[in-house]
Amino acid sequence: MSHDIVDDPGSQPYGSYLHVTTLAATSAVCEVEEATLSSEQVDLIEAAIGVSSEDLEDEQLTWLSERLFQHLEPESVGAGVYIIPDQPSWELCWPRLLPEFVSQFCVAPSVASVMRLTPITSAPHPRIIGLFNENLYGSQCEIEALRRLNNDGRISFRQARNFADLGTALRSGTYDLLAISAHGTRSEGFEFEIDLGTEKLPLADFLTLPLPNTVSLGCCWSARSPEASHSVVASLACILAGASLVVGGLWDLDDRSSGALLAAVYEAHAGGAALPIAFRRAFSAQLPNIRKPAAGMCLFGRW
Repeated sequence: MSHDIVDDPGSQPYGSYLHVTTLAATSAVCEVEEATLSSEQVDLIEAAIGVSSEDLEDEQLTWLSERLFQHLEPESVGAGVYIIPDQPSWELCWPRLLPEFVSQFCVAPSVASVMRLTPITSAPHPRIIGLFNENLYGSQCEIEALRRLNNDGRISFRQARNFADLGTALRSGTYDLLAISAHGTRSEGFEFEIDLGTEKLPLADFLTLPLPNTVSLGCCWSARSPEASHSVVASLACILAGASLVVGGLWDLDDRSSGALLAAVYEAHAGGAALPIAFRRAFSAQLPNIRKPAAGMCLFGRW
């Protein structure tokens, strides 16, 4: 998004614009669009950013979805979609805006960053380790689903007792997915903490661990500060620390909705779908009252 630069914005009308560049799998040429926005359209886009999007009905998002993805068709979408947002659009409710025919997606800082990451593949028998704040309803949903799938022989699941136990397990074994479900703190700097109920873990300590390719940051995890207002700080930090794909929050999450979504994601993943595809299927299957707040969960990195 951009705006006209004027000396005194209050003295005269000024234009607002939406810029979208699309490179489809079937084309070697980028489609570049610039749309002049009405004040109502600006208000809609602003409402679709962050937690305020939970108040919008799906029909209210139709115009924005069509504008963003107008050059994508089922035959040109390829294996999936990468979204490279500008600063204001990181927190758009991307899971709700994507066309239904998109089977998987990720949000990433740049195309170059995507190409440096390892592609995610489906594991026939996913090995999952988790560390949870069991006081949270969302954590309880995740744990219940993971234990049931483990008991059914569809996954291998280990629940770490604490941070020290998690570190020992990650250094001595191989896992496909690390699930963290906890409170997250705000901070005056970048010293974010993960509140596990029994202990508080600095994000910096967590990032020293040998992370698996895929990390899930569930429940109401957020990492915001005056320097970085977006929850995506924690997700991008995990990518810098070695993960290729992170399921994380776009805004402060409702743990009941995120827990229900992630439990369904694990179910689909245990059925053989790669986690990005499992996420898309699980999200589409949620009821509207779950889907609106669950759109705060997003995929970052590479599918």
